[in-house]
Amino acid sequence: MSAQPTMEPAPARALNMADALARRSRSHPDRDAILAKKGRGEWTRTSFGELEARVAAISAGLAASGVTQGMRCAVFVRPSADLVAVVYALFRVGAIPIVADPGMGRERLLQALEESEPEVFIGVPKAHAARKFFPKAFQKVRLAITCGPRLFWGGKTLAQIERLGRTAQHPVEPSTSEHDTAAILFTSGSTGPPKGVVYTHG
Repeated sequence: MSAQPTMEPAPARALNMADALARRSRSHPDRDAILAKKGRGEWTRTSFGELEARVAAISAGLAASGVTQGMRCAVFVRPSADLVAVVYALFRVGAIPIVADPGMGRERLLQALEESEPEVFIGVPKAHAARKFFPKAFQKVRLAITCGPRLFWGGKTLAQIERLGRTAQHPVEPSTSEHDTAAILFTSGSTGPPKGVVYTHG
């Protein structure tokens, strides 16, 4: 009886969630990527080309600030062009955005943050103020980035990160595979302890 040859598992494909944005920006740079309400009857438009340029700058700025592949990053930014740009920039770096539904309530939200142990916190000023009042949930945070004006909590602003990235000599090249974690999402729909849903780049 001859031994059956063992089948080697296929190598993981190189893949990144931000790849689709890069392709779209090349094929349709002037098409609208984001329509955001600015005021009564006013909307701001962001094209795929503009969004890609912001993602390239923010990802390079994050990398220059020490954000690396696999690093967990809590994101507390309102739905906006900034939120989309930040999340795609994190994808490109290979860092893992952690997004939680505010409807979970304060206690479950803090529990979710304690469980996920983010090393980077990107949020609006109100979220950073809350971080100072509940430090236990943010013990591992090494880099704080404010989306908007920065007050007493220090760290950097998203505008500073973006400017830093625009001066970088080389853009960030994704190095993730289809099986790597892309994001962790906590929702308010479940009962019991909050459990993050893990999404991969594949």
